[in-house]
Amino acid sequence: MLIKMKNIYLIFLTLIVPIYGSCQTTISLEQYATYRCEDCEPPEDLIYVKDLNNTLEKYTGKWIGNDGVTQVIYDIRKYLNVDNDGFKHDGLIVRYELRDLNTNQITLSTIGLPDNNINVIKGAYFINDIYYANYMGFDYCGQYGYLLLSYSYNLITGNQFTIRTLLNGDIYFPSECPNGRMPSPIPSDVPLTKL
Repeated sequence: MLIKMKNIYLIFLTLIVPIYGSCQTTISLEQYATYRCEDCEPPEDLIYVKDLNNTLEKYTGKWIGNDGVTQVIYDIRKYLNVDNDGFKHDGLIVRYELRDLNTNQITLSTIGLPDNNINVIKGAYFINDIYYANYMGFDYCGQYGYLLLSYSYNLITGNQFTIRTLLNGDIYFPSECPNGRMPSPIPSDVPLTKL
């Protein structure tokens, strides 16, 4: 009986150990940020970059600000991106509405667009506590790059949330862009207030 039990135990271990040895890895957004260097590689068995520490929560909600000419309203939500290989990544999805302060007319909006629309801004990663989101403007003359979402501390107002546009897109068809790279219509470095 003892020998039979030992054999069952050995068979069990032989089946279970390989399963646990090939476990798939989930890491936090903060851990993933440490792999954003030249010679850094995330684990090969990485399947999920998860917001384990609820870091994205402080960015979510509706935010408003203006630069004196244009009012911007951001609608920022958490989302789960799953690629074709099943790799999962928690991130932010950003929609915006721009309104001319002189005419009170909406000049540009992504509020009603579906998640998979190219003009809906999707989050990518953190570098030095700044969240980078991929931005594609409506004008294809180099109007793409990143939105940089960051909190900073202001002695007067306390924590300050701002979004900076960082365009780094090339112009692939210069003949279609006689005026060169188009600036982003989104106001940059505007202090935002949560609605």
